[in-house]
Amino acid sequence: PKDRFLPDEAAEIYLRCGKYPSYYAIAKGYMSDEGLDEEAKLKYIGGLFKDLKKEELANMRPYLDSMFIALDAAHPDSKAPMTYWCQVLSYFKDWDGVERAAEKSLIRFPKDTTFQSYVTFSHYYQGEYDKAAESLLQEIEWCQGNTKKQLELYNWLGEVYFKAERKQKCYAVYEKALKLSPDYVPVLNN
Repeated sequence: PKDRFLPDEAAEIYLRCGKYPSYYAIAKGYMSDEGLDEEAKLKYIGGLFKDLKKEELANMRPYLDSMFIALDAAHPDSKAPMTYWCQVLSYFKDWDGVERAAEKSLIRFPKDTTFQSYVTFSHYYQGEYDKAAESLLQEIEWCQGNTKKQLELYNWLGEVYFKAERKQKCYAVYEKALKLSPDYVPVLNN
């Protein structure tokens, strides 16, 4: 496909034949190359998700892990590889992996709300509502002055408390949101 170009046609042949170790040997070199455009690499991986069946992707999973590690190492100042990696882990519903990747990224990119949101997602989808709430409270603190983002986070925090059957906290959070913006429709709909 046109939107997925790997510099070596042999890699595509190995991929189509399910010879993942041979494919990976070529793809890793591509991902590790600091001189190649990061965006093109991410587009390539995105093309894999469009073109391959879910079971093929599942079979490739260990190689995808390593490809993202190589891509991240080649572009250490960019958040994009780890952000995309968190999306891939979410696709596989690997919530522990999402949490590890996001926590690791927060060490390199402190107070990054995207990675903090992935930490929250991982706790939420594992039913760890108290941890999800703590994560959201941290993110709300980082977003002081950004009313729009705070409103979104308060709404989500209210949903987390509701899911955890902590109705009093849920309503208190919604009241905080309405103090920021009395017309905030998502909260009014709750």
